[in-house]
Amino acid sequence: MKTTMMEKDMNHYIKRFKTFLNNGGIDRNAELAMLSAYGVESCKDMNLHELIELCAKVELMVNPDLAKLDKLRKRVIATISGYIVSTGRECGIEYIKTIACRAAEVNEFNRISETALNSIIGEFARKQKVAKNVKAIKAGVEDEMRALAAMN
Repeated sequence: MKTTMMEKDMNHYIKRFKTFLNNGGIDRNAELAMLSAYGVESCKDMNLHELIELCAKVELMVNPDLAKLDKLRKRVIATISGYIVSTGRECGIEYIKTIACRAAEVNEFNRISETALNSIIGEFARKQKVAKNVKAIKAGVEDEMRALAAMN
């Protein structure tokens, strides 16, 4: 019998789920509580989408550092987006991730280290403040120019 790609993925995520449970010291009662939220008693009764979602949740429970990195990544996205918006441009998420990757000198957004994420957040927050100050100065100069023009 030939195994389909879907079956291979299911088996992979079932093993992954069981590994997270074992590594996290999660007992059978806690496992059943998690599974009951999906209306099943075994991870084998879930569909692939639900199983992937459950694995992600359990992974965050077992490894809180991942949750911390996830929050930092979201802050990086928000900070870079805020800077770009403050300069009067619009962009998409892929563009923002590309900027972050270039700033950290990595090829993949999820491979950016915690230190680099914090540096990027600080730098783009600073750039955002500078852009805001430049706008304020520019507005002040324009007002002065109008006032001088009105005098003449």
